[in-house]
Amino acid sequence: MREADLAEWLGISRTPIRDALKRLEGDGLVSAAPRRGLVVSQLEQQQVSELYAVRDVMEGLAGRLAAQHASPAEIGAMRDLLERQAHTRSEDFAGLARLNRLFHDVIYRATHNRYLINTLDGFESSLALLPGTTYIAPGRAATALREHGELVDAIERRDIERAENVARTHVRAAERLRLLMISGALEAAAVPEKRASRRAPDERATSRRTSDRRTK
Repeated sequence: MREADLAEWLGISRTPIRDALKRLEGDGLVSAAPRRGLVVSQLEQQQVSELYAVRDVMEGLAGRLAAQHASPAEIGAMRDLLERQAHTRSEDFAGLARLNRLFHDVIYRATHNRYLINTLDGFESSLALLPGTTYIAPGRAATALREHGELVDAIERRDIERAENVARTHVRAAERLRLLMISGALEAAAVPEKRASRRAPDERATSRRTSDRRTK
């Protein structure tokens, strides 16, 4: 990203672009590259583990505070998002990821703690550096929906201990999948399933031919 190019593209002066890039660099979202200007940062596996270690605690606290302070309207908004998730196709990864962000944002706001909200919003910016979404994992859509439902149930019952535990379990599951994505193991694991699905029609055709021969 070059300052002059961005200013021309956005049709504004270079001063606000320069200030914005400095802020992004300070937050670790972009970094300087020789002869290339600023580039979007890439998180290494250790950084991802560190990020999720802190997120684990913060999301747990968010669940706990939401169970204490969420209003009926906020709980209703959570239920609405659960319904939208339930009616989203499991292969619509982008749609599910967007609804997931909205759901967690409602949880954050329901804590009614501005400092925690600001901290968690910062985590969302860092998570945006990670490519793809954990919803590509087979069965993740159903598992995440169940975990979200359990979290809302705990919040509605004002069960602070349960809300914290469910929120942390949810984050740890996401971390495991994210680390598998970084290692490439998640994509590799999906390949045999795709090959099996491609072979299935041939196998069915063979079965039908065998049956036909037996009938004849």
